[in-house]
Amino acid sequence: MPNRALTILRSRPRFGPPGARERVRALLPGLPDGVKITGSNGKGSTSHLTALGLGALGLRTGLFISPHFLDPRERIAIVGPEGHPVPIAADDFDRVIADAARSLPGGAQFEVLTLAAARYFEAQRLDAVVWEAGIGGLHDTTAGIPSSISILTHVALEHTALLGNSLAAIAADKAQLASPGSTLILGPLDEIADASARAATGAGHVHRVTAPVATGLLGAHQGWNAACADAAIRHFCRPRAHSDVAFDARLAAAFARARVPGRFEPVPLAPTWSSDVPVWIDAAHNVSGLEVARETARETFGRRPVVLLLGVSTDRDVEAMVPIIEAVGAALVVTSAHHKGAPAERLAAAATRLNAEVVRDPSDALAIAIAEAERRGGLVFATGGLFLAAEVAAAASGHNPMELQWF
Repeated sequence: MPNRALTILRSRPRFGPPGARERVRALLPGLPDGVKITGSNGKGSTSHLTALGLGALGLRTGLFISPHFLDPRERIAIVGPEGHPVPIAADDFDRVIADAARSLPGGAQFEVLTLAAARYFEAQRLDAVVWEAGIGGLHDTTAGIPSSISILTHVALEHTALLGNSLAAIAADKAQLASPGSTLILGPLDEIADASARAATGAGHVHRVTAPVATGLLGAHQGWNAACADAAIRHFCRPRAHSDVAFDARLAAAFARARVPGRFEPVPLAPTWSSDVPVWIDAAHNVSGLEVARETARETFGRRPVVLLLGVSTDRDVEAMVPIIEAVGAALVVTSAHHKGAPAERLAAAATRLNAEVVRDPSDALAIAIAEAERRGGLVFATGGLFLAAEVAAAASGHNPMELQWF
């Protein structure tokens, strides 16, 4: 575990003074062109799909994501023909974080991470880089990175104190991630958000996706994320996209085998659990995300009894989120992730259909959910946020969720 890097990052504030993108831009090394991605939902999946697609086409591609799932080193990775992200080595992570921190003595966590990634990617002689924004677009550190293509996947009411209290305001902020004169790809935004994004962006060309693209990731929403990634890759690879006869097949194969950690997937139980109950996780973290998770659960699980294991971050609209997802549950266990988890009692109070069982520790909550699923002949579905999904994945594999490293 890269302890030196984590010590440095934890010593920095989450948000720094205004001008983050300008500070980082002034220190950027020479970088290959790439794709920047933002959105209230879908930015993580779309970032992975874009990088995996470029890698499958023979382009050695850097992938910068936020947040990570199980290991902080996931935030800086390289995708090649092998078809999966390879995280930065622990020693390299320590080194580049320390180097970036020296260059940004007053910089916030995300500034240091972004500059560290840029310097690491520059040394790797890459063909492309995919950058996942942290929050929003206009003031995000990644906005200072030049790129020919940006993607805005989706807009929902979140981070309103930072981005604005309407969909139009949030769309306008996120659309300003795009570099001047570049191409901005829009997901299936509603009419108001679409118009606001187009009016605010400095992009020279705006392209809206109009149909989903096939992917192995579960859920109808992932087809739209794949469509955004597909459009970005085709714009990036012009004119090769029209002349390479294997282009479509390679891209389709990459999307078909894609996996994004924590996005509606089963997690295996370690033998120590002595159970064959299926356990599924999803990182849905807001109202619109849980609406999608609800529909995907109905499509995927059918009539099988679902024991919900729910944990939501403390800064989320718990009272609106719980009733949405409890609609697919036969039983409800509520818990609190060790990192930023809202009190389990608050979730229980928000339930309107099921009597929630309060279990404060996620590992204990998983054990109780598994026992209930065994009794009902069903499965466990853990959702409500990335941190809860990660802690359940760790517990399922026999590890201690409290050993996960966050900052």
